[in-house]
Amino acid sequence: MWSLPGRPSSFRGEFSARIVVLRPMTDKQLAQLFCKEIGDEAKAKTTLATVLQNESLSSWSRRPLHAWLIARVARQENLSALSNNAAAIVRTCIRFICAREENQASAEVSRTGPETKEALARTIGV
Repeated sequence: MWSLPGRPSSFRGEFSARIVVLRPMTDKQLAQLFCKEIGDEAKAKTTLATVLQNESLSSWSRRPLHAWLIARVARQENLSALSNNAAAIVRTCIRFICAREENQASAEVSRTGPETKEALARTIGV
């Protein structure tokens, strides 16, 4: 049996699956997630206060993925990087992920031997 997160009225019995309704996170759950992800209790409390003061951000933060994105920005940047524009937060997180991937890729290449680097260069046409 599968579990599908979603709106029960959207499926109308089309699937033989248990429907799980995602409920918005509470302030307490946000506080716990921020504390765990940021790792600094004072900064987590300040992040929560910042989020709760902004109606748009508060509403958007109630899904676990969105709350995690906010925590990630707050941990790696500063609270001024949190805007009421959810797209800006997502863009910032994408930049973090791309930078991490680039660092991992360059670390992989530097660990390979010269013959492997030459083969890789020939493969990609450099």
